[in-house]
Amino acid sequence: MADITPSKRGYKRILNVIINHSTNDDDRAWAEAELERIE
Repeated sequence: MADITPSKRGYKRILNVIINHSTNDDDRAWAEAELERIE
């Protein structure tokens, strides 16, 4: 089975896409908290 876990850099990009483009406030809040947690 291939490992499809994103790199830390890739994960940050995904979170930033969610923060900048999600219309769901809960998703944005989660992504902001997750980004802060990993930095």
